[in-house]
Amino acid sequence: MFWETVGLAATLCVILSYVPQMTRSYHTKKMDDFSMWYLIIIALGIFLWIAYGIHIGDGVVIYANIAIFAMAILLIAMKVHYSRKR
Repeated sequence: MFWETVGLAATLCVILSYVPQMTRSYHTKKMDDFSMWYLIIIALGIFLWIAYGIHIGDGVVIYANIAIFAMAILLIAMKVHYSRKR
């Protein structure tokens, strides 16, 4: 139970780390400082964590990374959307 709590706390920290960038990007409508390759590689790494979590049957790893993956995909969508507006 202790390590599941640590895992959930780590997930919360990672999710919260995305919020300032997403908020800033939404308000400025700019994602110029983010490389698309960076975002794709991060999303791929998170996807692989989900696959690993499924393999070991660890719900914390699976669901935590699904939430983080959704944030990464949202950043990719913002990058594409705001790049097309120029």
